[in-house]
Formats: sequence, structure tokens, C-alpha cells
Amino acid sequence: MELPAVIRGRNEGHVTLGIVTVDLHSSGEHWGTFFLTPEGVLDQGSESLTETDRNYLRKNFAPYDYWYTPVVEDDIHVDFENIPISAQCLLQPYRQGQDEQAEDGMGMNL
Repeated sequence: MELPAVIRGRNEGHVTLGIVTVDLHSSGEHWGTFFLTPEGVLDQGSESLTETDRNYLRKNFAPYDYWYTPVVEDDIHVDFENIPISAQCLLQPYRQGQDEQAEDGMGMNL
């Protein structure tokens, strides 16, 4: 399943939005990432990435952490307890909206 996410490079601290592919039918294994960048959408696993794009991803996001914008119940791969402030700022509107929907009985937990 593809899920929108906030992505943060551990070394440089760069933050972007992206889409992560995870297997929610098993243990939630992470299979791939699409980074939304000023250069466009970069598929980390694509063989068609240019060397410039590869260098951009290495410099800004290798290694990286990610946090889903939707709530994924029982996920053990994402640490929502220790989110850096820069990522929290992007996640807050999504999480706040989900909390409000849950109160109305319209929550969307995956």
C-alpha cells in the first residue's frame, strides 16, 4: 500500500513530503519511497534516476526516517514517540484532522 508520509534525512535534517510503499498485510515492511522534491518526484528505487538525482537523495536523505500521515494501527516500524520538531510541524495538521474525525466517528485508521 502507498501511504503519504513526512520524510526527514537523519544527517542533514532535510524534510520533505513523500509516498512510502509498505506491506500492511504482513509486518508492515517498507518497500520503497517516492520523494517529493524541488526537482520533482524521485523514486528511490528507480533504475532511471540520473546520477544527479541519486546524489541529491544521498546528500539530503541518506539515511532517512519517515512518518505516515494516516494512522496505521499496530505498526512497529515507525517511531511516532520521537518525532523531530521539523517533521512534527508537517504532521500536525494531518494528525489533528484525524483526531477530530475520530471524535466524530469518522476516523480512518488503516
